[in-house]
Amino acid sequence: MKRQRQEMKKGILSISYLLIALMIAALTACGGLKGPMIPKSNIPADIDVVVKMEIERLYSSSSSKRENGAHNLGIIGKEAAPAAPFLIDMLKDKNEDVRVNVAIALGKIGDPRAVEPLIIVLKDEDEDVRFSSALALGNIKDPRAVEPLIVALNKKEEEVLRRSAAEALGNIKDLSAVEPLIAILKGEPLIATLKDDDDGDVYVRKSAKEALEKISGNNLGYDHAKWQAWWAENKNKQLASPRQ
Repeated sequence: MKRQRQEMKKGILSISYLLIALMIAALTACGGLKGPMIPKSNIPADIDVVVKMEIERLYSSSSSKRENGAHNLGIIGKEAAPAAPFLIDMLKDKNEDVRVNVAIALGKIGDPRAVEPLIIVLKDEDEDVRFSSALALGNIKDPRAVEPLIVALNKKEEEVLRRSAAEALGNIKDLSAVEPLIAILKGEPLIATLKDDDDGDVYVRKSAKEALEKISGNNLGYDHAKWQAWWAENKNKQLASPRQ
C-alpha cells in the first residue's frame, strides 16, 4: 500500500508539472508572460504612494493597464526613479505598445541604469520601440549610448531609427558624433520644400542638420562642405574645450 501511495503521489506530481508546462506554453503562444520578473513583494514600501500604485499597475494581466502604468510613470518623471528597475524589466514585455511606453518613461525618468538595456532594445523587432529607445537614450544623455546611436544612424533602410538616432546624438552633444552627422548631409542639395518627396533620407538629413546645430551652436544649413570646413577649422579647439 505504501508503495502504491508513493506511485500515486509521483503520478499526481507529474500531472501537475505537465499542467504547469502547458499553461506556460499557452501563455507564450498568446504573447508570453507579462509584467516585471521582479517579485511584486520587492516594491519598496517607503516610496511615494502614486509611484507605488503605478508600479503595481505594471503587473496587470491587461496590456492597456501596463501601458498606462508606464505612461504615468513617465509623466511623473525623475521622482519615479524607484520604478526604474521594474520598467527596465518591462522592456521585455511581449506587447510592443507597452515596450514603447516603457522606453519613453525611462527616458523621462533619466536613470542611468536604463542605458545598457535601452541600447539592447535599439535592436527590438518593432520599429516604434527602436525609435522610442533611441530618443530615450538621447534624453538620458549618457556617453555610453553614443557609439550604438552612431551605428543606428548609419543603418540603411531604417529611416525612423536613423532620424531618432540623429536627434538623440544632438541631445547628448558628444563631439564624436559630429563627423558621422556631417557625413549624413553629403549628397544632392536639398530643395526648399519637402512636399512630394518620398526619399526618407531627406528627413534623416534634416535631423542630422538640427543635431549639428545643437552640438556646434552654428546654423550652416544643409551645406555639407560648410560643415566640413567648420569642423576642419574648429575640431582641435572643440575637442580641447570641456563640454557641459
